[in-house]
Amino acid sequence: MADNTEESLRIAMLISKDFKGSINDLEAEELKSWINASEENRVLFSELTGEQAREKQLKQMRRYDTDAAFSRVSGRLTPHIVPLASYRRRIWQLARYAAILLLISGLGFAIFHIRQQHEKRTLTADHPYKNDIAPATNQAQLILSGGTTVALTKEQNKVISAGDLGIQTHNGVLSYKVKDHSAAATYNTMITPAGKTFEMILEDGTQVWLNAGSSLKYPTYFDGTERKVVLNGEAYFAVAHNPKRRFVVEVAGRQVEDIGTEFDVNNYNDNEFPAVALVKGSVKVTNGKNNSILIPGQKADMPGSGIDVSKADLKAFTAWKNGLFAFHNEPVTEMMKIIGRWYNARIVYATDYIPDNTFTGEISNKVAVSKLLDKIALTGIAEFTITGNTITVHPYKPTNH
Repeated sequence: MADNTEESLRIAMLISKDFKGSINDLEAEELKSWINASEENRVLFSELTGEQAREKQLKQMRRYDTDAAFSRVSGRLTPHIVPLASYRRRIWQLARYAAILLLISGLGFAIFHIRQQHEKRTLTADHPYKNDIAPATNQAQLILSGGTTVALTKEQNKVISAGDLGIQTHNGVLSYKVKDHSAAATYNTMITPAGKTFEMILEDGTQVWLNAGSSLKYPTYFDGTERKVVLNGEAYFAVAHNPKRRFVVEVAGRQVEDIGTEFDVNNYNDNEFPAVALVKGSVKVTNGKNNSILIPGQKADMPGSGIDVSKADLKAFTAWKNGLFAFHNEPVTEMMKIIGRWYNARIVYATDYIPDNTFTGEISNKVAVSKLLDKIALTGIAEFTITGNTITVHPYKPTNH
């Protein structure tokens, strides 16, 4: 208990410094290491530092001398956490951090409120979910040039065609191998319905991760001086660079041209406009008569015929490929679009829900939707019910729990 308490106190101090922007590089690295040490730590950090709590708490925190509070609290911590020892380990751990933050910075009310709501959600038998929805799986449909549709799954390795045009799947990756380039290339289309994702390797070695609810039209092999694919939805590209053959992604009449690159392109139909975020290398973005070259860490939004370049939140753009939802000040309506596609769920809003909240946090996208919604609800921005494949968003009402 003593060791856990000492660690808790140290981590709480680092969190409070991070809140106020007074954390130094070594402390920031220490906090980052603790967060990345386990999924439990990541969830705890997200719950204790949600954007809603942050906005309300910053003014209070600036009144406190964190280092002085750290010393002052050391001898007073145990009485505050002993009464919580009978709770489940998960609830107790969250409360332990909350108690420390209470003593350090006066933030306890909001955080203990989160803990109490979590406790009630965990222990009550009256749960708002009539059923659950599984996360996205590795499945897709491959439409061959002749119109034949082939179902693809991660579990099944299959040879789709042999001979001069070899198409096969292995461990959830579709790949092409062309022996004879004398025949004209034909076009195939990969489709990932909502709730499905898939990975493929094009004939030139370019890797493509196709997000849920997306499609990619591409040639069986590339000839001429250009390699062009057409995207609807979202995909991450790791392009096999070839200076003699530019690689172009066409999205809603715009073009993203590779210059030795890894990038994410988001062009869902329910988005206002396409967007590109550059991870590595360089891309040239063309929209009508306008064009821009991006450097790593930038994104380009393409409304109308314009191009708006700004700093990108790369983690938020690429999290889906890395097994996460990563939201930063994300409006609830936009967040629920992403969740709906990932879980193939219909999203509706209760008539008394006012969509004026945002959410910040990182959550695994490998969990059932009930676990995801429970973590979001902990912040107090909304509540949720599940019936069939429909998720309904309700206003947060603490008295309901």
